[in-house]
Amino acid sequence: MTNLNNILNDLSVRVKSGTPDLTNEQHLIKLFDVLKEHKWPISARVELLQNLTEAGKKHYWPQTKLPYIEGIGYKSKEEAIKTLELVDNRSDKKDIIETLMNRAEFHNEQTQGMRDAHAVFKSYLAPQLKEAKGDTSSTTFYHEVMTGILVGGGNSSFKDGEEVGKFFKNGTIKAVNASLGTEPPKGQKWERFLQKDSIPKSALVSDAKNLSTRIKKELGKGKNMMWTGPTNDGSKFGAADIAGKFSGYGEVGISLKAGVGQLKNLTLGTFTKILGLKELKGAEFLKKYNKNFNSMTKDWMKLIDGLFGRLTKDSDAKKIFKRHSKSTWDAYQKEILTEEELDILTDAVGLPKMKYAAKTKKFKYFCRKIQEKNHPQWKEWQVKRGKHFNDIFSEMFAKEENNIRQNLSTLFKRQLSVGKTSLFYAAKGGKTFWFIPSEKLYDKEMGPDKFIADYDLQESQAGYKFLLDVGTQELGGIGTIIVEIRFAKGQMDGAPDVKSSYKLMTSDWSGLLGAFRK
Repeated sequence: MTNLNNILNDLSVRVKSGTPDLTNEQHLIKLFDVLKEHKWPISARVELLQNLTEAGKKHYWPQTKLPYIEGIGYKSKEEAIKTLELVDNRSDKKDIIETLMNRAEFHNEQTQGMRDAHAVFKSYLAPQLKEAKGDTSSTTFYHEVMTGILVGGGNSSFKDGEEVGKFFKNGTIKAVNASLGTEPPKGQKWERFLQKDSIPKSALVSDAKNLSTRIKKELGKGKNMMWTGPTNDGSKFGAADIAGKFSGYGEVGISLKAGVGQLKNLTLGTFTKILGLKELKGAEFLKKYNKNFNSMTKDWMKLIDGLFGRLTKDSDAKKIFKRHSKSTWDAYQKEILTEEELDILTDAVGLPKMKYAAKTKKFKYFCRKIQEKNHPQWKEWQVKRGKHFNDIFSEMFAKEENNIRQNLSTLFKRQLSVGKTSLFYAAKGGKTFWFIPSEKLYDKEMGPDKFIADYDLQESQAGYKFLLDVGTQELGGIGTIIVEIRFAKGQMDGAPDVKSSYKLMTSDWSGLLGAFRK
């Protein structure tokens, strides 16, 4: 471990007084960050801070206080898995998960459930490979290839990449190009995932095993298994990730998703275009409704200003905040802090020191960070934001009612990623298993005489929802696709975008799609 004098020197430049006070809770939070930068393991960091203050024993770092999120916890494996789902889209999810992992590990009355939860969190946070930051291709590779191997009759613990690689050598699975020609591993970018020092996450192995069990139950054992990832949807199997000839079905492709399944996320421009509206891309959307976004900015800044004033009495920090406070959307989005100003503001409100960079130097980033820490589910803001979104979208959709209704079937088609070839979609460890018809079959079978759809508009905690209710004349309602327009990066940070999810009245879409499974 790094010399303690070096750690204290680094800490001293991060506290406003220049002298670390190890009884000051905010200084201890900064110390935790410094220790992490010096590559201290989590257990050593927690142990040190527990010894320094009783607060550490109560809260466990890196966060002394978690944001309130209903449903999160660390008392069982099931609660841990649910937590991962609930925080998946949060910018601070890693800190939340690490905090809960520490609480499960160091609890004074640890139970078996906590140990199970700790294993779930640790598996999620464990670095899968020594890769470049942001490289998630290993997750996709292992999940798709391991599932294909297991469906094709292979069996392994998949303890490392070398174990995965042997199934390419013995022909259990092969990588293919768009014309379905074999792509040998040697020289490929993904060859690095077949080395002994490349370790698949245990959660991925478990998910692949569960998925393969469901696939074999539905379609039978697979032969001539192909990993179609390298085709970029260019083969006859379209968006499938693996393909093969199945004993109970025939030749078909399967699209896979690790963990909880989700629908295709459309851009705001694509979403509006599909509905027969004028295509609204981010910049055009903001320009057209500039008056609404300016009013939204004023309401946001009024709330943030009040929050900032309650968090600090530092007169220098208040002057800086007031100087950068803006009342129009464009000005707020562009406002920049100096490095010194950022340090003063974060120190004043108890945020960890931020490395000065393109993202963190923006005033809007600081504002949303104090919101996320102190009011992750801010009711006052949700009400005000909901009013502005309602003003925008209720007017937009009311004018185009007929166009929208005529294009609901097309929207459903795009959300399900319907392509030239019929395929299956498997996710959530096999709990989700859908038949996705080809475009030709969809157009033939989903006519007005069979397919019914309606829509509704609704304010939400994250933004604004477009609810697409779908079903059949015979069965009635089957489920709802929820297209949510929200600030993807964080509140008031860049143009709103679109995220899709679904809610079923039955176990799956089979009542709608399975009837013509061919």
